[in-house]
Parts: sequence; C-alpha cells; structure tokens
Amino acid sequence: MSVPCHSILHRLEDLLRRPARMLAMAAVCMGLVAGSLWAGGRSLFFPHLISGMGFETRLVFDNPSNAAAEVTVTARGDDGALLGGGGIQNPATLTVPPHGQVSAQAGKLFGLPSNSLVLGWMQADSDNSQLTAVLYALTAAQESRGGVEAGAALQNSLAGSIPLGLESAIALVNPNSQSAAVTLRLYDSTGQQRGQSSFTLPAQGHRAQFLNQAVAGSVSSAEGGHFEITSDMGLAGLEVITGLSGYTLAPLGGGSSGPFLFPRVVNGAAASTTLLLENTSDFAVTASWRAWDSKGQALKGSDLNPVTVAIPGHGTFAATVSKIFGLAAAAAFQGTVQADLTPTAGNALEPALAAGWSLFAEGSAVGSLAAQ
Repeated sequence: MSVPCHSILHRLEDLLRRPARMLAMAAVCMGLVAGSLWAGGRSLFFPHLISGMGFETRLVFDNPSNAAAEVTVTARGDDGALLGGGGIQNPATLTVPPHGQVSAQAGKLFGLPSNSLVLGWMQADSDNSQLTAVLYALTAAQESRGGVEAGAALQNSLAGSIPLGLESAIALVNPNSQSAAVTLRLYDSTGQQRGQSSFTLPAQGHRAQFLNQAVAGSVSSAEGGHFEITSDMGLAGLEVITGLSGYTLAPLGGGSSGPFLFPRVVNGAAASTTLLLENTSDFAVTASWRAWDSKGQALKGSDLNPVTVAIPGHGTFAATVSKIFGLAAAAAFQGTVQADLTPTAGNALEPALAAGWSLFAEGSAVGSLAAQ
C-alpha cells in the first residue's frame, strides 16, 4: 500500500529515526528528483522502461563501497505519473550489500503485467553515493545485449549519431518538477540542418520516438549525420539503434572538447570498428587521429604524425579504422584510438565541442560505446 505524501510530511520527524528505506519513500513523495535526502546520496536515471509482450528491462546495481546501499526505484509513465494498477508495487525497494551486485527485472520488481506492454522510465534513489547501475533492454531473441550505464547527471544539451543504414530512436526523460521546452535538430554529415521540431516534455515525463517520426522531412539513415537536443531543463536520454539482427542502447551526452578515447578498436576479416565524431560547434574543427595496438606500439607512426580530418560545423565524421589509417580491410589490428579536437584557424578562441562514438560490428551484432 502506498503512503500519501501529506502523511509522510506530517511524520517527517518520526521518519528520520527510521531506516533509510522509508527515507527513500519520503524523498520520492516530496519530488526530490535531482538529488536525495541524505548527505552523500545520489539519484540514477534510467531513460527507458519497457516490459511485457516479450520485452523486459533489467537493472543491475553495483556497490563498490564498504557500506550497504538502500535503493528505492520509482517507475513513471510518459505523462510523469507513477505507474500503478492492480498488483503493482511502485516505488520498489532493494538492498545492495557491500561490494555486491543485485540484478532485477523491472516487471518482477514492480509486479507489472506480462500480457500488456508497459512503457516509461525509472529513477533510483540511494543513500550510497558510490552506487552504479546498468540498464539492459531484453527480448526473447536478444538476452544479453543492449546495455547502457545509468547516469546521475542531467544536461541541457545532448547529441547522438544517425549511423549509416541503421534506424535510430531516442528516449528522453525530464526528472525535474517543471516541464521542459525541448528542441531537436537533425544534421546531415556535411552539417546541413535537415529538420527541426520543438515539444514540451512534462515534469517527470518521458518521450520515446523514432527520429524519422520526430521530425518531418528529416535526414534518413542512408545519409548519416547526427542530431542535437537542447532544453531549458536538464534531461537524461539514450538512443536505441536498430537495423541488424538486434538492437543496442547508447547514452546521450553533451559535446565536450575531448580528447576522445576509443578503448576497444578492432580491424580484420571478421570484425571492424567504425569511429564517429559529431561536431556540435557552429564552426569547422580538425580531428587528429592516433592509434596504438594492444602492446602500446603506435600504428603507422600516428603518435608523431596523426591523421588529420576536417569536420564542418555540425558535421559528422564516420569511418572505419582501416580507412582512417590506411590499413588493408583484412589487416589485423586491436588497440586504442584517440582523437584530439582543435578549432579552425579563424575560430582559435572558440571552444571546439564534439561527441564521440564507437560502433563495433561482428557478424550480425552491433554495440556502441561513448568515447568521451
């Protein structure tokens, strides 16, 4: 049975003497979505929840500290309201032991119905600031892929890729107590704006949509490019990439000045890595690429003579490691790639910002890794 918020507020003094689990419920009811009631606590945001009809969402919590972590997980729908109904327990609580890990399926955690599709998002509030978590989206055909780390930060600017030949969808959440005015812009690989849409994301609300449905006449996956999101309130988000035998999740983050590190890059007859840089600046930038193999040896002298590539304002660079460094398609390579960003000469005093991605393809599976 849920506890009314006004009752909790009247009994706050009594709650302060109770276990941290009840304090977590008080925090949820008072709408403290961007922080926690405890010094040293934290909130983690899971931008997408899907459960039922063959879909499931798994949460994996890790506690690297010496103290147990009390966690309250809250599920909300697109409109920001708590998910509810017969048999649903929301919020739900769990304990992660010191140096322990706890895995939970959202459907079982909240008691969601398995015969209907439930969509929304989740927030985890804990008294332990060292708690981390990963979100997995599962289907009967794809049990272990599609994971992304839950973030603790909210950002006013987000960017994501439109990989060539793959379909992309976005999931955004506004954990704040006020609605957010959001603008989504799509750019092709040359930096030309190909579409724009504006919408309001309600307080504690959620929005999930394919990019080709979000913006009329938008850039297609056949053209590549990237999208940029701006908001007057801090948001959390992720991207869902489809088009092969399964799908994968990737976090959305704001542009940074780098350097951009791609820690697992491969090339060979059976596998390849595509590296992407999305220029979120209004002006052109130069990316300098260096690579080292698994033994720390520089690839083709790139440590001293990096490969330089110009990326136009709001443009996107995407290429395989073999194309960047002039390797044969079947040449074996495994190691680390680094890209450093500098503005063009006429914009030397302006900060150069970009977002980096690594798409790893092997067989029919794809995984993405934010390389910032």
